[in-house]
Amino acid sequence: MPRFSVVTVGSITLFDHLLATGAALPRAGETALLDCEGGTTFDGGCGMNQAMALAALGVPVATAMVCGEDFRDSGYADRATAAGVDVAGVEMLAEGSGHCYLIFDDDGHTICICENGASRRQGDHRPPVDLLTTTGAVILNIPFDAYAVEAARIAAAAGAMVVASGQLLTADPEVQRRILEHCTHISCNWPELEGLLEAQRIDRAELLAGLRGAWVTAGGEGVDVLSPDGTETRVRAVPVDRLVDPTGAGDAFVATATAATVAGHDPVAAAQLGSTVASFVVEREGAQTNLPTPERLRERYRTAFGAELQAFAPRFPAARG
Repeated sequence: MPRFSVVTVGSITLFDHLLATGAALPRAGETALLDCEGGTTFDGGCGMNQAMALAALGVPVATAMVCGEDFRDSGYADRATAAGVDVAGVEMLAEGSGHCYLIFDDDGHTICICENGASRRQGDHRPPVDLLTTTGAVILNIPFDAYAVEAARIAAAAGAMVVASGQLLTADPEVQRRILEHCTHISCNWPELEGLLEAQRIDRAELLAGLRGAWVTAGGEGVDVLSPDGTETRVRAVPVDRLVDPTGAGDAFVATATAATVAGHDPVAAAQLGSTVASFVVEREGAQTNLPTPERLRERYRTAFGAELQAFAPRFPAARG
């Protein structure tokens, strides 16, 4: 039996800096003043956001990535371990991890600028085979490099579900192709899907023929669940108390949907669960500051979809003792 439900692979950045302009975002040549002194820094990184979301739900999860020693020195590694994330697959280099600078205005528009730090050397390293052969699924994140390709190959050969995030569009088309050879699912938004199809010079039917399914987000409209047979099902967005910061919502969605699929749920039910967890994330600044407990998830799921989560919760693998 797998040790983990999910192993997340890769995090191009680890620290998020939120910077508010108050006014509209600047256009080329314009200057904007910040409504803060240096902004607010939060733990982040796609793979780590996903892992922390699953740990909050009691799902057995590990992460594999190459980052800087500040993952340990900042206390981030200890916080992850305390939350229940296995970080044995993290390789730390003697340099800084990546930082993400998110500049946003009062209307919720955002500019995201990233420096990748130590993760730019990830392709020179090998992913941890022991984790990738003892998991039900892997989620691949930027950077999409030789490390990610090898992780996908190892996991697929071991029979695991392999999910690529929409950031696959950032990769060279040949790397995209090599990743897709091993993928069972993708999770992205509509522009990312269209860009991927264009880069690969294929249509949607051709892409889906090589997958078991896809989750395609449509902003505030919800998520479209695409099946290889051409079926398309819309899962509506879950209402939130207040929209504060969308950072990390996509990570929470794909992590939960993947874990639910590993546990045996159908793609639509998995998307409903993912959307419910994501709805908590946007209600507070920071990608990991408002992750739900199973109890909070159960209550909001009941309100949003009129169903009792007890029918789903026992099918999530129990947390490791």
